[in-house]
Amino acid sequence: MDISDLDEGEARKEKARHVAAEFVRYQQLGYILACSSPSDIPKKLSELTKGTPEHDGFLAGLDRYQKEVERQKILKRVLENDLTWKEWRCEMDR
Repeated sequence: MDISDLDEGEARKEKARHVAAEFVRYQQLGYILACSSPSDIPKKLSELTKGTPEHDGFLAGLDRYQKEVERQKILKRVLENDLTWKEWRCEMDR
């Protein structure tokens, strides 16, 4: 149903429903970020965005984020001298 097909009063009500739904999603997002452990956040955010147009973009962003976290862990090990150059190259090539 397109909002332009509705009369003015119904169109306002429909727009208000959309705005309210967005507001609830942002409230849920804030709660998830404030009350979840870092390892639980990706799963909870995926559940929150499921069925929305943003879901596929979120999953792609999550994949990039997880790869960057792994890269940062490897670099930290290099800085702490836990990895040799050869081990580092093997890790980065994965």
